[in-house]
Amino acid sequence: MGRAVRRRIVLLVAVCLLAAGQQVIQRPDYSAETIVNSADFRAGYLAPNTIATIYGKNLSWTAAAVSPGDIRGGYLPDKLGSAQVAVGNLRAPLLYVSPTQINFVIPYILLPGMVEVRVDRDGVAGPNVKMQLGASAPAAYQLDESTVIATHADGELVDRAHPAAAGEIIVLYVTGLGWTSPPVDTGQLAPRAAQSQFAPKLQIKLDGAEIPRENIFYAGVTPGFSGLYQINFRLPAMLPADPEIRLAMDGRESAPGRRLLTRAGP
Repeated sequence: MGRAVRRRIVLLVAVCLLAAGQQVIQRPDYSAETIVNSADFRAGYLAPNTIATIYGKNLSWTAAAVSPGDIRGGYLPDKLGSAQVAVGNLRAPLLYVSPTQINFVIPYILLPGMVEVRVDRDGVAGPNVKMQLGASAPAAYQLDESTVIATHADGELVDRAHPAAAGEIIVLYVTGLGWTSPPVDTGQLAPRAAQSQFAPKLQIKLDGAEIPRENIFYAGVTPGFSGLYQINFRLPAMLPADPEIRLAMDGRESAPGRRLLTRAGP
């Protein structure tokens, strides 16, 4: 074997070893600031049974969303593609994974307090990141940066063409309402309605004015989903146009600046 050939082989082996070494050190990369509530994207604003999102790099080899085939016995999987998430040493149910984003559900049985979150990609672990869980973390899902997702009682979306009206019953979709009665299992697609244990403390404010407690009919899990909640309530008889909507529960409040699309009335 000539010297030139040997030199090329040595160079080729060195390149292969370097590539393998780079693959090993490309661990999942994220931080406490990139683990957020999936509804309003606030970092660290989480509670048991809340849908959360991790943003980062090298979280998974490929993108994968949960499909009917992944759901076994009515439960979300705790592994999708190459990715797993541990929260407080419990495997978290997964909804979506990609190299830059993971959507998951905080395990229901965890208690408020400090927990560690870790992403594992085919056995390669990211950092253990400390997170503070509250008992609740109410947050409304959004159509866009400033508009919440709600439906009329018949299921039609509340939007600019179909705004909510004074005195109407609407359904607001949220996460972070915490434990329920009866309880649901971690990752279980809720088989039936179950009221949040903190529902008696729930406040809904429209432009700062609180809706009467008797106008809130249900605040609990959405059947058929994991980590998703809904609030069924009646709008007041005097209704401003597109009011800011704020949710408060057990000392925690949803983000400001989110609006419900309404027609002023009566």
